[in-house]
Amino acid sequence: LRVVLSEIPGFLDNLPTPGRSLGYTKDSCVNRVVGHTFLNTLPPNTHLSYQRRGGVVQMTNAFILFVNFGGKPGYGRYENEFTEGGRFLNFSITPEKRGPRGRSELDLYNHIAGSNKALSASVNGDGNDGDATPKKEILLFARASTKSKFVYCGRCKCAEMNGSDPGVRLGSVELTLELLDVEQLVGDDAKS
Repeated sequence: LRVVLSEIPGFLDNLPTPGRSLGYTKDSCVNRVVGHTFLNTLPPNTHLSYQRRGGVVQMTNAFILFVNFGGKPGYGRYENEFTEGGRFLNFSITPEKRGPRGRSELDLYNHIAGSNKALSASVNGDGNDGDATPKKEILLFARASTKSKFVYCGRCKCAEMNGSDPGVRLGSVELTLELLDVEQLVGDDAKS
């Protein structure tokens, strides 16, 4: 039996404290977002189905982003980097990718683009709140290398989006994510 992760919500009220190390696998992070209460209701041998090789995993109420540092830059590799004391992270997506890995990246791109349009319309007074895209949290997990545990970095919002429009031209899109919980992440409360 399998449960498709993109069809269920995450239990966002019980996320770990930013700075907490979770485990060496994406499963350890996903299981924490899904919540042990839900996991304990599943029949034995039930499998959570999601694309384990991608950097973006989708749920009905959240996007889970995974960043690996320490790899060699090269063709097809993303070069993510924290800036401004860890407050911002550049994160690349390729929305035109086909298949399961590309679907979540395209949905993230559309969600951010839709949120930005709704915000712009709201600020200009010409938006209709009833048509707003349902809000999804963006949750970030990062690790120094494949030999390190993933650390929950907290919730993010997209501060800037640069690159091609996948509806017009193929290409990658560079997101500048602002970490909303950066004080907890870099403060004395961060746990290893």
